Amino acid sequence: MNPKPTYDPRLLAEQVRLLYAQSYIASMGVVIASLVTGAMLWGSAPHSNLILWMSAAIAISMARHGVTMYFHKKNTTETEAARWKNLFILMLFISGLVWGSSGIFIFPEASLPHQVFLFLVLGGMVAGGIGTFSVVFGAFIAYAWPTLLPIVAKFFFIGDTIHSTIGFMLAVYLVAASIIAYHLYLQTRTSLNLRFENLDLIDRLEREKQKTNAVNTTLSREISERKRAEAALQRHKSTLESRVAKQTAAIQQANRELIKEIEERKKAIEALEASEEKYRLLVENAREAVCILQDEKIRFHNKRAETLWGYTANELSAMPYLDHFHADDRNGLAQRIDEALSRGPRETVHRSHDFKAFHKNGNPLWVRISLVPVSWENRPAVLCFAEDITRQKQVEEQLLQSQKMEAIGGLASGIAHDFNNILSAIAGNISLALMKIESDHPLYKRLKDIESYIESGTGLTQQLL
Repeated sequence: MNPKPTYDPRLLAEQVRLLYAQSYIASMGVVIASLVTGAMLWGSAPHSNLILWMSAAIAISMARHGVTMYFHKKNTTETEAARWKNLFILMLFISGLVWGSSGIFIFPEASLPHQVFLFLVLGGMVAGGIGTFSVVFGAFIAYAWPTLLPIVAKFFFIGDTIHSTIGFMLAVYLVAASIIAYHLYLQTRTSLNLRFENLDLIDRLEREKQKTNAVNTTLSREISERKRAEAALQRHKSTLESRVAKQTAAIQQANRELIKEIEERKKAIEALEASEEKYRLLVENAREAVCILQDEKIRFHNKRAETLWGYTANELSAMPYLDHFHADDRNGLAQRIDEALSRGPRETVHRSHDFKAFHKNGNPLWVRISLVPVSWENRPAVLCFAEDITRQKQVEEQLLQSQKMEAIGGLASGIAHDFNNILSAIAGNISLALMKIESDHPLYKRLKDIESYIESGTGLTQQLL
């Protein structure tokens, strides 16, 4: 399917200009025609209707004339052409309705000659519109059809032979006038398009001529510059050959030095790989768990770290490092990490601190943490050494418990000896008192009870010992 041709906005603007340019004559003709029509029908139509119709016809004609004058005073751009066209078509449509209303409001019912006169006036108005408004076909249709259709309908409505014949002829005339106006519209468009194409062709040829002149000037200048460049190139050719020879010798020397440097770098890389392998073996086989802490996460760890806490490598990397420790010790450990980061990688002096932790299975752990500030991937980090001291802590707790029991036993033994000495003194005094009194003495029984109590206290001290 061929693409739809683009509509040149200049064409519409020129059609609108011609439409308004021819409107002067049409406006004056409408005023004269309305006055003549009113005078001819004054005796055969109601005067009030005639006066009202003539006022409307003259008013719309003057309004069109005023808009036309304003259009010619104003510099209308191509983008405003459609708005001016629609305004003119609207005024023509209103004018056509006014003239068409004459076939109803001022139709001379009793005078056939006056009816024929009105028929000829309306037909003449449409005939004048063919040449005036056909430059925009829609404008002619908006004027002609509202002008003639009411009187055509009126003649057919009367119904007798002569009126029906006149109505038919008028309808045929309307269709023929529309066809003629359409052909004039097409001819006008074709003529305007040809004119614009000629103007475009002349403009394009002028631009091409200017381009050709510019290209010729550029070519002449380039030829002159090329000749100068060839002369300069010839002068520099010999100099360039000597420079190439010197540069070739320099490149060969640089290649030899580069080969030597590559061999030395290869040896350095091999030594570095060997050193890295040693350090890797050292870290992987270390007795302590070794971790790199950065942003509260474990960025690197050895196998001992997985064994210590019971997590896989992915689990250790995903969990925050502090989550492995008891809640009571997290703040303390976080403070130690911050202190290590504040010291910086150059200050390697560090201390060990004991913290409570948890195995993955929930068993409690005691770990001894040593922190060293380092740089990991060009960012501050902390190298953490974690030693499992759970067994050591258990032994220390058992030793502390044994020492506590030993201290309690010594204290109990001393108390028992002192209390036994006190009871012995009391028992001796009671025995002396019983020797001084008779068995029927009122205090004798009480002293005997005290003596039995002393024996019970003596048994208690023996139990303590």
